[in-house]
Amino acid sequence: MTLDKLFRSTRLRLAGWYAGVMGATVLTGGLLFYHCLALVETWWFDQTVEDLAGTFHDYLQPKLGQPGQIQPEILNVLSAAGVHQTNLMGVTRQQNYYIRLADPSGQILAQSHFQPSGLPTTPLKQQRWRTLTATDGSRYRQIDDYLHNPNGQVWGYVQLGRSMAEFDAHRQQLQIILFLSIPGAMLLVGVSGWWLAGLAMRPIYRSYQQMEQFTDDAAHELRTPLAATRALVQTAISKAYAGKEISLETLEAIERQNNRINQLVADLLLLSRTDTTVGLTATQPCCLNDLIADLQEELAPLAQSAAVELNIDVANTSPAYVLGNEEQLYRLFTNLITNGIQYTPAGGRVTVHLKQIHSSVLVQVEDTGIGIPAEAQTHIFNRLYRVDAARSRHTGGAGLGLAISLAIAQMHRGRIEVQSQLGQGSRFTVTLPRLEAASS
Repeated sequence: MTLDKLFRSTRLRLAGWYAGVMGATVLTGGLLFYHCLALVETWWFDQTVEDLAGTFHDYLQPKLGQPGQIQPEILNVLSAAGVHQTNLMGVTRQQNYYIRLADPSGQILAQSHFQPSGLPTTPLKQQRWRTLTATDGSRYRQIDDYLHNPNGQVWGYVQLGRSMAEFDAHRQQLQIILFLSIPGAMLLVGVSGWWLAGLAMRPIYRSYQQMEQFTDDAAHELRTPLAATRALVQTAISKAYAGKEISLETLEAIERQNNRINQLVADLLLLSRTDTTVGLTATQPCCLNDLIADLQEELAPLAQSAAVELNIDVANTSPAYVLGNEEQLYRLFTNLITNGIQYTPAGGRVTVHLKQIHSSVLVQVEDTGIGIPAEAQTHIFNRLYRVDAARSRHTGGAGLGLAISLAIAQMHRGRIEVQSQLGQGSRFTVTLPRLEAASS
């Protein structure tokens, strides 16, 4: 399976899991919302019916006489639409409500003008609320309340019901909204899952590509000296079988190739350690003035052999201390100064400046060399990257020096910046946190 297919398959699985989990969450949330809203609406609906029934109950009960007998004044109230004694009597004339008064045997004594057909009139003893269906299919919510006369005798009961047409229509609208919105939400979740999976895997994909490229480049770098060493060894073996003397030049060439392999492996191990190391170990206050002065002395022969002037500008700078590993800092600045010398033509100049700005120490390595193309400046700190592969091999480099320098700077909580113009030289600026206590 190719890299793209592998990551596409993984991304699809991640998106599927995300869509499944989020889809189940959305679906469950939608159903819970619908259920809670239905409960609230049902409570509100029942409350309006119960309030109206309670009003009739409280109005009628003090005026009741013998059980099963209805007084004329009550009949007058019930028959008069919208009388002043109660504003709620007019409500019963609407098609939404109906009311009935019955004696204990279930005989209807009085009822509103609107009465749905097919509804039972006998109350249930242990149940106040009923949801009934008329012959035309309409649903009604009905409450049964017993009435007592002032002597405490059961006079009869009042039945009040309300049409559920509006209630059912509203619930049906809510069901349609949920039915239409949930698939849209699921589609949105799926698209979002695909996008988020791609966003999450992008750095992994990039790292995998870099690792694959790094492995290929490292194998290529090792293949060349190994092939050269093998050829030299085979030549030496052939000479030994032929009884010829193995020349010193052959052995020296083998040693050079072996040293090149050892250096490359050492650099790769160093980079591997910087990748896995969380922080610095064996740190101590390091004086950069002394370290750079030592480097000037040690690299002077290299600069002289290249006919390049090496200048160190630290004389007028107060001691600048950083907390770090002196050996790694030595490697960091050696790489930068050596690069400046190697890529500066004869007669050029490499200058190292040391500055202290606020809580930072700046070390600038500036040369008058060939410069770096603008399109390459964002890649020069990549591992095994070389602006000019042929030129780098000529100088013995494998494209790891700047990558190592950046890794060391970052381990010291610092950074490296580059400014360069093709044909005019380069300036590398290393910024490290200053150790205040040791500097004062």
